[in-house]
Amino acid sequence: MRLLPDVELDYEDSECKVFAKYNFDEEVDKNWSEFNAATDMADPKFEIGMLFTDCKVFRAAVREHSILQNMDVMFIRNEALKLKAVCGDPDCGWMIYA
Repeated sequence: MRLLPDVELDYEDSECKVFAKYNFDEEVDKNWSEFNAATDMADPKFEIGMLFTDCKVFRAAVREHSILQNMDVMFIRNEALKLKAVCGDPDCGWMIYA
């Protein structure tokens, strides 16, 4: 597996910061779908704007999705509050950001 240059990989034991689900006033009015770990984890489907309860649930959903799709993923920490997962195959363009 080839590592991506100039990125900081995010590891499972990295600190997950806990923040209110709606940090900004403009987010309250939007009708974002929420990922329900109890019902959606068996076959994760992602939508633009989907909300996750925390980074652990996001990581678990992405891992489960990658297992079902038979692909390797790498988690990249972009900012303190955001994670990005990318396909481990350099020829694959799949990515998700939360």
